[in-house]
Amino acid sequence: MVNSPRAVERHLFVAGCPRSGTSAVAFLLNEHPRVALGFERFKRVRGVLDPFHFTPAQFFAPVLAETDIRGELLYERLHARWRGGTVTTIGDKVPLYTRVLPQLLARFSDARVVVLVREPVDVAVSFRRRARDPRDWWPVENDHRLAVKMWNEALDSVRAADQGDPSGAGRAEERVLLLPYEPLLAGDERWLAALLAFVGLPLTARLSSEHRRLAERWNARVEEPAEADVASFVEHHRDAELAGWARERMDEQLARAPAPPPLDPGEDEPPLSAAELAEREREHRQLLEEMRQPGRHAVGEIDVLEARVVDQMKELVRRGDRPSVPRPAPASQSAPASRPAPASRPAPASQSAPASSSAPASQSALATQSAPASPSPSQAAPAAPPPTGSDRPRVTFILPHQRPTTGGVYVIEQFARHIAPHMTPVLVVRDRRTRGLTPAQGVAGVEVRSAPQLDPAELPEADVLVYPADMADAAGLAELPAAAGRPVMLFQGYGTPGSPVVTANLATARACVAVARWLVADAVEHGAPCTYVPEGLDRELFAPGPPASERPARVTAMTHRLDWKGLEDALAALALVRAARPDVEVVLFGAEPVAGVGTFHASPSRAEVAELLRSSAVHVVASWEEGFGLTGAEAIACGAALASTDTKGSRDYALPERTALVSPPRDPRALADNVLALLGDGGLRERLVTTGQRHLRGVMPPWPEAARRMALALIDEL
Repeated sequence: MVNSPRAVERHLFVAGCPRSGTSAVAFLLNEHPRVALGFERFKRVRGVLDPFHFTPAQFFAPVLAETDIRGELLYERLHARWRGGTVTTIGDKVPLYTRVLPQLLARFSDARVVVLVREPVDVAVSFRRRARDPRDWWPVENDHRLAVKMWNEALDSVRAADQGDPSGAGRAEERVLLLPYEPLLAGDERWLAALLAFVGLPLTARLSSEHRRLAERWNARVEEPAEADVASFVEHHRDAELAGWARERMDEQLARAPAPPPLDPGEDEPPLSAAELAEREREHRQLLEEMRQPGRHAVGEIDVLEARVVDQMKELVRRGDRPSVPRPAPASQSAPASRPAPASRPAPASQSAPASSSAPASQSALATQSAPASPSPSQAAPAAPPPTGSDRPRVTFILPHQRPTTGGVYVIEQFARHIAPHMTPVLVVRDRRTRGLTPAQGVAGVEVRSAPQLDPAELPEADVLVYPADMADAAGLAELPAAAGRPVMLFQGYGTPGSPVVTANLATARACVAVARWLVADAVEHGAPCTYVPEGLDRELFAPGPPASERPARVTAMTHRLDWKGLEDALAALALVRAARPDVEVVLFGAEPVAGVGTFHASPSRAEVAELLRSSAVHVVASWEEGFGLTGAEAIACGAALASTDTKGSRDYALPERTALVSPPRDPRALADNVLALLGDGGLRERLVTTGQRHLRGVMPPWPEAARRMALALIDEL
């Protein structure tokens, strides 16, 4: 039997520097009968969160475009609690919510934000321990130095919120609690009571028992002393003024904290039983493992997200909200040329959504593109039209060149062409030779400029400046005036595997957008805050061809001069295939001429590539590594079965034995065996292609939708 639900009284966000105990606090609070707290539920969309996201249909059904963690056990338990009618506080824990404090306080007029504060030396020790563990996913760069930087940043964001008071609905000091990690975990009941009073929750027997259990584990731990160099580094690089301010703020909070509210009759819950404790351990283990190893997208996730955007727009219309895209103030008014870090530059209240409106303006305006043209008579107000040119934020995309054979350039141009309904794009080409954009190539009206040097005189004024991850002089972006736009790295791959240029740029990037899941993980490992935005697919151009049963024994492959593209491996594999099947026709295409191996097409257009793939039974990819690997996905879209090496980027669409046959890089024999298996089994080819094309719908949206998501990610950085 489902009880009558209680009204949701507030939204709760748990944040803080990573390795400061946000997970432990989330586990503790989720033992309260009134709480449903997500575990990094909206990690990837935190900057555009709206109360709409916390409706049951959204909150309890995670998709990996929003988070790395599905957490089936947790959300099943919390959903049952919701259906039981006891939940009054709903929210999420993500350490980097500190970077969007002004937005959270503005859009959630009832919000409470808990920011964990751990001793910086202990944070640094934890960072270094993980960086040195060869079994851990953290890279060596995420050591004590990054720990101190992020510790300072988290506290600075709270102080900035206190000073700016962007919410317009009560002082930030009353809505943001600094919670000391060590006293809480050591069992100090005063801080547990202060936390519950801050959130408005009564103390239950179960919560008190879990707090004691947490303290027992904490007090039984074996302390790891800080190495001398770590302690010295923390002492010299932590912000002593911030630390003093934080101590005073926490002392004041504890001194004035009221008692938690009383329990309702019959509300108390007994401590967890042994069986329940075992179940919690399993739930927590699942969450922590997924946090370290992100999962894969499910088929149809793009459709789910699209439906959610439409539903959100309908809800805004029903509420009578009129969405609009916020226009940042001119650089001279909003930020100094030194470009302060995100945590120390809260947006003025005039730039944020008003407290009375719960819609994130950036996402709402973009959602109008998918909303119905006419609301029903029961709706309170019509949807707003798309923003006009003067209302749209401005974005500059930096291109290294405009050679038509380069996939990375093609992707940037597609984003620029299709982002025009949401932002005003300009392409800046570092090569003096430009070919511009024409109506025949896509969306007309995209300005193209040449700027070989990062010269402010040659760059347009913009709100966001998107630069490639392999840009050798990316350090010069810090010297540009604020009017050039806030720099955001576009991470499409390393160019050359392990490129030190890309690695260095990741270490200094303040914001990053990546086009493949493994790139997101790599960016985060290097300390770069990163958002996933999928590449698009031109489904009209790369459309299915004849069924597998009607295709000749033809194998296609793309050539390239770079060794890591695996051309020599591909040729060796194709020689093995021809030795076993002399009837097989080999068709090669690309920028690197190859003689004596089948037919070669030099630098074909994308339409010509699509025609080649539609006539192919099997397409071969032999790269050692790819950022995404567009041609492999396009082959599946055209109906060619894919035999690919595990390029990392291909993991988004080449699922072994489900959508492709996959072999290790630099193993021509294994690659040849997969090609022969596909050529010899038309049913296998048909099954892989059918599943692959269905999977692509959830991985690669049409280009207009991919550009809309890019716009959301970029507007989130303003």
